[in-house]
Amino acid sequence: MQVLLVEDEIVTRESARITLESLGYTVTAVGNGGDAVRAFELQPFDVVVMDIKMPGMDGIEATRRIRSSNSLQSGVPIIALTGFTLRELPGIHEAGINAFIEKPFEFSKLIRTIRTLAA
Repeated sequence: MQVLLVEDEIVTRESARITLESLGYTVTAVGNGGDAVRAFELQPFDVVVMDIKMPGMDGIEATRRIRSSNSLQSGVPIIALTGFTLRELPGIHEAGINAFIEKPFEFSKLIRTIRTLAA
């Protein structure tokens, strides 16, 4: 399974990458929304794990751009991974986010969500 992991905090990004790779996933890890959109344009992914608050392009804008792309992959499942609550993020579902996981998170919940959405 190809996973695009978008997270600006390096410790969180690397621990998530290592955990996902240990389960056999192929992970492309980037640190901001602009890099996520560029990576999405270059290769197909089975699921995107998207931080919301990042410098430069945030996760909501990156999700909007992925959803509005002409790619056959524009419907890829996108999981928000954020320190915000749903109440603090109006419009998150309208942007095209399929699932929401609040930080700090348990890797088991992330893995279950990936398996459910990318099945």
